Order: sequence, then C-alpha cells, then structure tokens
Amino acid sequence: MTLTRPAPGAAAGVRTRTTGAAAVALLLGALAYTAWVLELVIATGLDPVRAYVSELAAADQPLGGLFRATDLVAGLLVLVGALAALATTERRPWTVAGFGALALFGAATALDSRLPLSCAPTSDPVCAARETAGLVPATHTAHAVSSTLAMVGALAALVLLTVAARRYDQWPALARLGPPLVLAELAATVWTLAEVAVLTAGRDTWALGVGQRLQVLLVALYLAVLAGCLARRPAKTGTRRCPRPRRPHREETDDPRPAPGRMVRVGGLPLHVLSEGVGPVVVLSGGLGMAWFDWDAVAALLVPHRTVVRFDRPGLGLSAPAAAPPDLGGEADRIAALLDALGHRAPATVVGHSLAGFHAEAFARMHPARCAGLVLVDGSVEEDPGPGCRARSAPPGPGARPVRSPRSGCRSCSARPRAA
Repeated sequence: MTLTRPAPGAAAGVRTRTTGAAAVALLLGALAYTAWVLELVIATGLDPVRAYVSELAAADQPLGGLFRATDLVAGLLVLVGALAALATTERRPWTVAGFGALALFGAATALDSRLPLSCAPTSDPVCAARETAGLVPATHTAHAVSSTLAMVGALAALVLLTVAARRYDQWPALARLGPPLVLAELAATVWTLAEVAVLTAGRDTWALGVGQRLQVLLVALYLAVLAGCLARRPAKTGTRRCPRPRRPHREETDDPRPAPGRMVRVGGLPLHVLSEGVGPVVVLSGGLGMAWFDWDAVAALLVPHRTVVRFDRPGLGLSAPAAAPPDLGGEADRIAALLDALGHRAPATVVGHSLAGFHAEAFARMHPARCAGLVLVDGSVEEDPGPGCRARSAPPGPGARPVRSPRSGCRSCSARPRAA
C-alpha cells in the first residue's frame, strides 16, 4: 500500500542544476577574491607585509581599476552563489542563517569595490595625515564601513555554516575542515585588529598586511571547500543499474573507524542517526532486526534528490536498548521526536519496511500535519486482529484519515504483528 506524493523529476533536476550553479559561483568567487596574490608577480609599489589589501584598489594606485574589478566580480559571484544555495538547500535555521551571512559578505564586498580608498595611508604619509584630519573623500571613509560589514558577514557565515554542517550531518568535508578554518580565521582577525589599533595609535606596524591577507586567504579557502561540498554528488543520477551487493559494514568487522552518522538523544535514549543529502526529508525505518546500513542501496538513489534520514531503533544497530518494550504509539512518537531533534519541521515522507510499516502508518495517523507521504514496503499486517484491535491501536491525530489494511480491514494495531 502506497500513499505518497513524490516530487516531480523535473523539479529535482532543476534543484540539482541550481545547486551546481551555486557551487561554481562560489568557487569562481573564491578565486576572484584571491586576486591580490598577483602582487607577488606584478610590481604594485605597496609593501604586502605592511599595506592593507584594500590599498591595492585605491583610486590613486596604478592597478586600482583591476583590483576593484576583481572585488566586484568576487562579491557578485558569492552573492549569487549564496542565494542559489539558499534556494535549493533545506530551510534549516543554521543553514539559512549561514547562507544569509554569506550573501551579506558578497553584497558588502561588491559595495566595497564601489567605495574605494582614495589613497594608500600605510605607504603615503600625506594620505595618512589627510585621513587623520578627516580631509579624505566620503567614499574613503565609507570604505571602512563596507569592509567591516564584509568581514562580519564572512565570519558569521564561517561559524554558522560550520555549525550547520556538523549539526545536520551534511557536507562531511566542511564538518571536518570547518572548525580549524574558523579558528584560524578568528586568530587572523584578532591579529589584524591588533595591528590596526597599533597603527591608529600612531606607532609603526610591521605585519598588518600579513594578518589581513591571511584573513582573506582563509575566507577564500572556506568558500572553495563549501563549493566542493555543494558540487559533490553522493550518487550518480539517471542510472537504472541494480546496486552492487553491499560489503560488510564496520560494526560487522574489526575496522576500528567509527560508523558514519551521529548519536542523537531522543526521549532520553541515544539513537544512532545518519542524515544525508538535501531537499525534502525522507525517513527510512527498517524492519525487524534491520539497521541503518540495510538501506544503503535505497539511500544511494534518494540522496541526490532528498534529505535521507536513517536511524537505528532502540536495541538495533548502534542505538542503545530501551528499558521498556516498544509499542505502536511510542514508535510513531519516536519518529516525530527524531525529526524535531534533527531540526526538520517541514512534513516528511516516511518509509516503513516490514514491521516498521506499522510504525510509519501510525506516524501518518497520529501526526498527519508532519507527514508528506507514506510508503509501506512489504509491510506487515495483522493476520487475526481480534475484537480488541481498535482499542489497542494508536489514536489518530487531528484531521487524520483511517488507513485500512487490505487484508484485515483494521487500522494498524500493536497486537502481535507478523514480521515479513
């Protein structure tokens, strides 16, 4: 029995192409943002150890037009990439905030190119004196504001997207590389601010340029990692070949490496959960004795188009055992609580195999507002429900429609199901 409403394939294709475009835009933006490395091979007349990066684009510099153009291109590409990623990824709080901050960074960087410094204060004493006396153009003063907005947006994006990668089990490379990049970026920012304070106090600074260039380089590296994560395809789409037989997983061998996923506390009990992909959420619940890895072949086909959530019920796979035996209502509530713990508020499609068909049907009945679709795969049914079936079945939620078994005619019950 299938009560599902799959998204059209065309929509999935558009989403995949948009995500790919976001990845390309962010990668090209990262490259444009590192245009300052040209000063290593082109004489600019500025000392890269002491000078601000922004001084390369100053109005009085011979190559100012080139660096203003690269800043404008970098800002627009990052802005487009952030908005495209925001439109195609699932609307989770940390992800939305992170891409919003990245969009701010892109917009401020583009604005920065339109509000250049009028001169280079670290290498021109006259410029420094005019700046101190407030005799520089308004664009020179406004440049400090746009630069500050850009770096605040970049720092916020780095922190928020790293938290999103780790919290939602998405973008493994970013979850692994994000924390050290964020720490290095914070250190470079403190270094730069300290050097700016020394310069403002009228004392000589010897490494302002190094600190700021390190800041910019780390942001570009982060953008490249993020672009790679967005571009990565967990499985090839458009194929219909049968999946290969699965190989033994780590918990079945002596491999000491940890299994993918993480432990999430649901109802006071640690559950092993693996969440992959982007898009509408699909929950896969296995039958009697099944674990998360039994869904590998199915998950590989779904991940390019959906956020696929696999979990081990208590006592199965890597999840801790429960103190009390399971019941139908409790298993339905467990699925809802798991979605809450993962930050999935939108309706989800729930797939139940064999014994878990009872759980999936009960979830759809008890939490109808949270169920976008129901898929029962070789679902278990009651052979002989008996007169007490209705009394023992989980109560329907508001607005739910009864779902009857084609064999028994009874709504799913918790009394002695036959496991397929």
